[in-house]
Amino acid sequence: MHEVYSAARFARLPTEVQKYHAGFHTSTSELAAIAARSKPKLLVLYHQLYLGPSDGVDLRKEIRKSYSGKVVSSRDLDLF
Repeated sequence: MHEVYSAARFARLPTEVQKYHAGFHTSTSELAAIAARSKPKLLVLYHQLYLGPSDGVDLRKEIRKSYSGKVVSSRDLDLF
């Protein structure tokens, strides 16, 4: 289980907001690298930050660019 923000939208943010997210959260590209090293049976995304409207952003697709394992997007009370 891991929190994540959209790396695709990150560059559009003001510098101060980028500093905050980079310092306290994990981008989709960073999380893909972590998952590739740790090889979880299932990567569960929570506290998902789209950094704008969720329309047009697919966090799982961003992660799959460099991680081929199973990834699910969770919501409160989901069971896996």
